[in-house]
Amino acid sequence: MSKKGGSNHLNRMAAPRYMRIGKKTSKYVAKPMVGRHTLRNSVALVTLLRENMNLGNSAYEIKKVIKEGKIKVNGKDIKDERYAVGLEDVVDIMPSKETYRIGVDNKGRINAIKTDNKSQTLKIVGKYIYKGGKSMLRLHDGSLIPAAKDAKVNDSVKLSDRKIEKVLKLEKGAQCMIISGVHSSEQGKITDIKKGTVGREPTVEIEGKNGRIETVLRNIIVIGA
Repeated sequence: MSKKGGSNHLNRMAAPRYMRIGKKTSKYVAKPMVGRHTLRNSVALVTLLRENMNLGNSAYEIKKVIKEGKIKVNGKDIKDERYAVGLEDVVDIMPSKETYRIGVDNKGRINAIKTDNKSQTLKIVGKYIYKGGKSMLRLHDGSLIPAAKDAKVNDSVKLSDRKIEKVLKLEKGAQCMIISGVHSSEQGKITDIKKGTVGREPTVEIEGKNGRIETVLRNIIVIGA
């Protein structure tokens, strides 16, 4: 018997919390395409527009808008309703001429915020040397861009038109935002960075408006110098 291909949908009851969807409205929800953000930290475009942004009454209505090329993500026309959308993506709704940036709420779930600023701040999760000695950065949205000389893993880059405008270093005094865990969406200044060991992850101490917080390094993104 041949193996069946991957499913295009998820059971709502088992869907990641990040999606911020109703669990009992129907049995299934569209599964984001792999290749960009991870499944745990993304939502299909059709789900974002219908259930998180309430831009249509039915999946059919939303899919029609997408197929007609009326939605842009990071400046590109997207016609696949399962296109994965996640942190720091910029979504343009062409009919209404509105722009939204994807963030997180205080429970670590997707949150679309109206904005006029289309620049992006993305975390560096990998650095590689390609053929010919060309250095490349892998960002948290799965994309690859040519590296800046001083950019390192866990730093962030501020992009404008997908070009590096500024490197934001992971260092004491830098501003950061917590993107996962019980303190999601909180922002503050980094006061200490503790190296990890074989049995313990690296951690960061942050001074925010609600006092001092300690969290693992993978839970933060640097957003300012």
